[in-house]
Amino acid sequence: MKTIFVIVLFALVGTLGGWLFNFLANLAGGVGALIGFLGRPKKLVGLRNAFPVLTCALAQAYVFLVWGAFVVSYTTLVTRHQPVVGWLVWIVAFYAAMVPGCAAAGESIREEKENPELKSSVPHVALGISGFLAFAAFFVFAFLPNTMLYGWGWVPFVRAVTSDVD
Repeated sequence: MKTIFVIVLFALVGTLGGWLFNFLANLAGGVGALIGFLGRPKKLVGLRNAFPVLTCALAQAYVFLVWGAFVVSYTTLVTRHQPVVGWLVWIVAFYAAMVPGCAAAGESIREEKENPELKSSVPHVALGISGFLAFAAFFVFAFLPNTMLYGWGWVPFVRAVTSDVD
């Protein structure tokens, strides 16, 4: 019964929190878009154009990773201290952690269909990079929880998880 409760909780909180963090990632990525001349469509080739894309991608990725660190640390605590089916909870936690990146990518694809010139805009290109970083970080955080301390120690539950590992 606790497993079902945790799964429903992750599904609801993951979806709602994911939309919030998607909005925050768009705000954070706006810095790179401003550096890249307000994300105007142009050819993104060369070192001069790499800086806005990387700035936007790292800002978006940091926000996605805040959410990922929270989900991983909470899931770790739940699976360690509650009688739940761990592998099932981890599958739903992966869904909850990936919602912001997936929602942003879906919105980006929808906007690209309406305006094909967006394919070469700074935020659109950066979204692929930040989505990959969020995907990879989920597994790094899950298998090496101490890595969360290097940029996300302030996130709730992270210190509790990493103190259990030591």
